[in-house]
Amino acid sequence: MSLTTVERKSSSTLRLVPSAEQQTAVGALVGCAICLGFIGALMNGITLVRFAVLYLCLIFMTVGMILRRQQRVIEISLPDSCIYFLGRRKTDVYAIPFGMITALRLTRRNAQGELVSSDFVPEEGSHGRYPIHLDVVLRTSGYETLDRSVMGPDLAATALKIAEVTGFGIEDHAGVGFSRTARSEYPPVSADVTEKVPPYSALKPISIDSKKGFSWSLSPGRLYIALMMFATAGLLYGGGYGVWKASKGEGSLIAGGIILFVCGFFAYLILWRLIRSVAGKGFVVWDDETVRFGASIFGKEYASVMLELRDVKTVRIAVPRAGKGRVEIVQASGAVFKTLDVSSPLAPLTTGDLHWLSRYMRQQMAVPAAV
Repeated sequence: MSLTTVERKSSSTLRLVPSAEQQTAVGALVGCAICLGFIGALMNGITLVRFAVLYLCLIFMTVGMILRRQQRVIEISLPDSCIYFLGRRKTDVYAIPFGMITALRLTRRNAQGELVSSDFVPEEGSHGRYPIHLDVVLRTSGYETLDRSVMGPDLAATALKIAEVTGFGIEDHAGVGFSRTARSEYPPVSADVTEKVPPYSALKPISIDSKKGFSWSLSPGRLYIALMMFATAGLLYGGGYGVWKASKGEGSLIAGGIILFVCGFFAYLILWRLIRSVAGKGFVVWDDETVRFGASIFGKEYASVMLELRDVKTVRIAVPRAGKGRVEIVQASGAVFKTLDVSSPLAPLTTGDLHWLSRYMRQQMAVPAAV
C-alpha cells in the first residue's frame, strides 16, 4: 500500500496526494486522543491511572500530528521543469528543478534507514517487511523520497507515470524487476539562493570565531517535549509512590527501593533528552579554509567536528521520508559527515530549511553541485 495517490491535472502535470488510508489514520488517532483526554479530565486526584490515560492521549495526538505533518502534495510540472513539494508549513515548501535530478530510483532500506542492495536479506529473527522507496536521485548524489510501499509493483506503476511525463530513467535497486532508460535529458542547473534566510525559517545567522554560519534549535517539537515532561513526572511520581507505600508498611522496602531506582534511572535519561531539547542548539559555520559543525547546550559547545574545505567534495541532502532528512558533507575520500538533521516532522527545522541550507553551503563554499 502506497502512501500517496497519483492524480493527473493535465497531460504534462502530475500530483502525488496523500492516500485515503493516511487521512483516515490521522482522523482516527486524533479522535482517540480527544476521547482519552476527555476521560483523563473527568478523573479525580493525581493517580498513576490518570497519568497513564493522559500520557496515552499525548502519544495518540503526537503520532496523529506526525502523520499529518508527513502528508504533503508533490506536483510534477513539465512546463516549469520542476518538482514542487508543498508541505504543511510555510518553511516546508520548496522546488527541485529537473536539471538537478539524474533519475528515479526504486530502492530498499534496512531498519536503520540505510540503503541496501536488491539481494538484501533481513537478519535471522528480524520481523516485519522492509519498505521499497521511490526516490529522485540528485546530481549531488543526494536523494529525496517521493513515496514508499511494501508492494514493489505499486511504486513501479507510480514511477512509470512520472517517467512518462518527465522522461526520467528508472533505476531498479530494490529487485522489483522494472527499469527504464531515460527518454529526455535536462541540462544541469545551479539552484542559486539569496543571502537572506527564508521567512519563518528555524535557521538563525551566527558568527563564531570570525566564521559565519547558522544555528538552530534541537527541539523535536512541542508535543514531544510535553510527552517527555509527562513521562518524567510519571516516573518520579511512581518511584516516590512506591517508597511512600513501603514506608507505611504496605509493601516491601526492598521492592520500593527497586521501583525508585528503576523509575529514577529512566527519569534521568528522559530528563537529559528534555534539557537538550529545550536548551540545545546545533550550529554550522565556515570561512575560506574550514567548516565546523556541532551542538551546544546552554550556550556551551559539547560536540563539534572541523573539516578543511579543500577536502570537501560536495554538500548533499538526503530525505528518506517526508518530514525527516539530513544535510551531509562528503569528502573526496568518501567519508560522509552529518551536519544537521530533521529528526521529527514536528521539529521547528523543516526539510525546506535543509534544501535551502544545502544549496547555500554549496554556493558559499564553492563546492561542486554535481559529483
